[in-house]
Amino acid sequence: MNEIRISANGDAFTVNGQLWTAAPLVEQLCHALGSNELTDGDPVIVGGKTIAKFRYFDDLGVAVLQSILDAKLWRITIYMETSPRNRPSPYGNTGQRPPKKVFRGQLEINGKQLRSPLRFAQFPLKGEFEFINHKASGANVQAFVAEDSGITEYVSFEFNRE
Repeated sequence: MNEIRISANGDAFTVNGQLWTAAPLVEQLCHALGSNELTDGDPVIVGGKTIAKFRYFDDLGVAVLQSILDAKLWRITIYMETSPRNRPSPYGNTGQRPPKKVFRGQLEINGKQLRSPLRFAQFPLKGEFEFINHKASGANVQAFVAEDSGITEYVSFEFNRE
């Protein structure tokens, strides 16, 4: 398999040349990543109804949050930290877990090519994505970067929903 190349800005999210300005279907991301090896995770339940579920490309270091209604991806998370953390989930006892491996491809943000592991001080906070308090907003894509002890743990991308 060739190296995975992911780039993002406020207008679009690209995986191996496949560009999206709106949330892709999980099958489209599988095709772009060259992998159908998805592991199902916890559901997200709101008001007694399952609205989404976490899924994992464990060998690629990528986690996604997929809508139950239309199978579109609400969030794509690229894990760059080498050791999984046991943080409380915002969803109570359920939530996104780290994949079994970290991302070993190339992630480009704000014109800078990033590779794992990455010191947070080297993360490009300024550019097309203007990160303020670890968050950046764009016309079509939002981003969030998490760090722990000075190391970039993961970068999440969410697509704007109507």
